[in-house]
Amino acid sequence: MEDALSLFTLVDRLVAVRPLTATSTARLVGKALLPVVGESTDRTLIYVARGTPEFERVELRVAGPRSSNNDQLLILEVDGSRCLKLDDMRRHYGPSPETGVPSPHQPADAPLYFRYPVKGGTLSFGFAQRGEECLKSVVLDIAAAK
Repeated sequence: MEDALSLFTLVDRLVAVRPLTATSTARLVGKALLPVVGESTDRTLIYVARGTPEFERVELRVAGPRSSNNDQLLILEVDGSRCLKLDDMRRHYGPSPETGVPSPHQPADAPLYFRYPVKGGTLSFGFAQRGEECLKSVVLDIAAAK
């Protein structure tokens, strides 16, 4: 339970930051996010950190210099050594999230997502469908105002 609380507290802090930047995200996750030059474009800049204290991988996508919007996407891959359950998420965020079922085109092991509205966007939690049904990823998708 304490493990879940520390991860969800960090997620709450990330949700509160506007706009999300590589610097503000790095300050909270405890490791610098580096630009991914080969995947970034003039419309979307991608930054990644691996092996933070709470996450295996942190990916931030922000608007590039030629973007027509200011949307931000933060993808947090949860450390595989922990197993946070659906009940942990519901205790912290509420009992009635919207459910996002994988499409038939996704791999069989695609996570099942549970979504909560947050100011300006959506906070989604991806859980494994098979095995221990542990939290695999957290996605913050915000459409930021220009």
